[in-house]
Amino acid sequence: MTARDLALLAVVLALLLAWPLASPSIITRGEAREALVVQDLVQGGDWVLPRRLGDLASKPPLFHWIGAAGARVLGLSDATVRLPSALAAWVMAAATFALGARIGGRFVGWLAVGVLLAMVGFWRSALEARVDMVFAAAVTVSLAGFWDWHETGGRRARAVCWLAAAAAALAKGPVGFALPGLVVAATLLVNRDRARARALWSWSLAAIALGIVGLWYAAAVARGGQEFIAIQLMRENVDRLVGRGEFAERGTRGRLVWALITRLAPWSAIVPVAAVQWWRGRREVAAGRFLHAWWLVVLGLFTLAVGQRIVYLLPLYPAIAVLVARELAPWFGSRAAEAMLVLALADVAVLGGVQVARVVEWRSSPWPEFIRTFRRTVPADAVVSATLGVAEDARLVLAWRLGRRLPRTSFDCRGYYLRPVPSRVDARSTQILAATPGVVLVKCAT
Repeated sequence: MTARDLALLAVVLALLLAWPLASPSIITRGEAREALVVQDLVQGGDWVLPRRLGDLASKPPLFHWIGAAGARVLGLSDATVRLPSALAAWVMAAATFALGARIGGRFVGWLAVGVLLAMVGFWRSALEARVDMVFAAAVTVSLAGFWDWHETGGRRARAVCWLAAAAAALAKGPVGFALPGLVVAATLLVNRDRARARALWSWSLAAIALGIVGLWYAAAVARGGQEFIAIQLMRENVDRLVGRGEFAERGTRGRLVWALITRLAPWSAIVPVAAVQWWRGRREVAAGRFLHAWWLVVLGLFTLAVGQRIVYLLPLYPAIAVLVARELAPWFGSRAAEAMLVLALADVAVLGGVQVARVVEWRSSPWPEFIRTFRRTVPADAVVSATLGVAEDARLVLAWRLGRRLPRTSFDCRGYYLRPVPSRVDARSTQILAATPGVVLVKCAT
């Protein structure tokens, strides 16, 4: 991939993401949760084990480190806490181009980028302050590095494979090593290539990659002790996988398969065609094995987990994009300009649809009006507490939007409180200042 290609891709994504990164405002629990962790770091929190409102973060800190670094330079805002996802989206697109170009040439590389940017899930994750895009981008770079090494034997590509897997682990935990490792293992197993497996191993690279992640985990355990083990190791990994605790009743085993078929349409319909072409030997066989192993391993691994989210499919998007690009390239033949124009229009349309949906969601939410009323009626120096019945989702959103800690407390009618709906408090003792279907802001009557 040339510097010109990288620069062009950076400019395109910067222009497309400039407005959606800042608007609409953060009003969801998932984004507010990560934004508060970034805020904690900017305000002098622990960079080894950051927290939000005093509670331990549920994911490793790579996303938050990037966000806090950006906020130190550009100021803390919705846009800067979403910036890590936007940067990771560019990294994923660049790695997808490099992989497509390696497999089928520069035209296939650009087609793959066009297909990737025509996926709704790509834009949703690129615009959200969540760890998923950073994780998926690191996985993509790791696997693109592996394939480059597989084809060229380059030492730099092998190093990229190892180090990007370490970055994925620092973004989302042990699965950052497991996911690329399983894809690589499946590819080499299908190819029956033990020699390649031995050549990929490097004691020095393993020591560096595992050492970087291991040092952080050791420091995190030293700082957080049993709390860290219970939250980041057990709950977010073991409990989510086996369906224990809060994940006991979540999802169905076929949820991600159906999501792959529907959410990636129409591209998902081309994947069986690509499989048939590969099986008949009409496409480069080794590359086909790798790409099909990639998306099947991602789908299979996360389908096994009881705690499932649709965004877990994000790491397989690049594999699907390259598979589709390989099928589209012969159809367009010499009409490269027309192909790229069609895909560019599709990309803009998909992004536009995602942004419209985000704006509609924001306008239909009760939070914007509630927050405006709060700011008009509550003095800046007033203490506001959240009673024990207030949902954590509401507390996180309001804490970020209002810039207040909103400590948990029992109700003793001595100031301003956020209370759940319905509330058992005697209405005669309080004045309701603002309300949503789930939370009310009250002031004790004097």
